Amino acid sequence: MDLGQKRPVGYSSYRPEQREGSVREELAEMKRLIQDGQKIEETKKVERPFRFPGKFQRPLKRSLKVPNKLLVFYLNKFGKMELPKLLPILDGDMVVVHEKPYEVNPKAIWRMGKYNVYLLREIDRRPISNEDYDEVKKRGDCTDSDVFLIKASQRAIQKQARKEMSKAALIVIGLIVVGVVIFFIAKG
Repeated sequence: MDLGQKRPVGYSSYRPEQREGSVREELAEMKRLIQDGQKIEETKKVERPFRFPGKFQRPLKRSLKVPNKLLVFYLNKFGKMELPKLLPILDGDMVVVHEKPYEVNPKAIWRMGKYNVYLLREIDRRPISNEDYDEVKKRGDCTDSDVFLIKASQRAIQKQARKEMSKAALIVIGLIVVGVVIFFIAKG
């Protein structure tokens, strides 16, 4: 082929590779690559503990240093949680968020690790708390008894799946028996 001529399309990127090692060395290299790949997969599987984003962490850290303010997580009426805010307690029992007053109840302060957090909804003056447990239980909305219901429903589903599987197994066994009988009749 002349240097001025174009190469055929299929040969444009072809470059013969020279073997430098034996088959044993190539196998050893492949094993090393596989082991390295497994190590990489194992490191990816390690779960890291949950961390708040930086926007959330700044007020959280600042709340530990400021004693006379309350760290408030505010849930607005659009279904979004706003960034936590450090707000002063006014008159000993009130916090103002977006020009709306909310009650402060020391029993409604939640512990989140080392932080004390106050949860407020925009549509309610009272904070989110477990103080109305008795009322919820009287209404029948308590989730204490739901654990038994969930376990019972899971057991029922498992039993139903076993019954369906046993019917399918009987049908397959029946087809095999019919096939064997037809085979022997056709052969004999």
